Amino acid sequence: MIYEKLFSPASIGRLEIRNRVAMTPMGLDIGALAGGVNYDLIAFYGARAKGGVGPIISGVCQVMDGPGADEDHQLAARSAADIDDLGRLMDAVHKHGAKMFIQLQHPGLGFHLPGRETPVSASAVAMPSGVVPRALTIAEIESTVEAFVTGAQVAQIAGADGIE
Repeated sequence: MIYEKLFSPASIGRLEIRNRVAMTPMGLDIGALAGGVNYDLIAFYGARAKGGVGPIISGVCQVMDGPGADEDHQLAARSAADIDDLGRLMDAVHKHGAKMFIQLQHPGLGFHLPGRETPVSASAVAMPSGVVPRALTIAEIESTVEAFVTGAQVAQIAGADGIE
């Protein structure tokens, strides 16, 4: 059989994965308004886990608000306030035997919705759309780095199996 190992267990470090069929990240925009977990996200990822996928990598998960969010309804790991909801999502995936990785994200200049704050970036170089992002200050860059650290800690405490 050409794909004989596809449905066999694998490991990533010490983490055992039930098979090698992975669900890769995709933009869903079905989370809670202003970022977070809701029934729709739990049902969506729970169904994929129940369907037999091994590892699931979430869609974008914001680590900050404002220009740090690029969807109105995306997953969030911004602070301790997000832990319980993320934990419910992890439970919904884990109860079906799948593993879940959280894709932490800040859109930078890569995404900009009309009517939103001016996007931010390391420098004020125009986007293909013609929008010019605001250059971050050193303090804002440090704050963004810290937001990723916090996001990783929140995801870990909530029971995520890894971070992308």
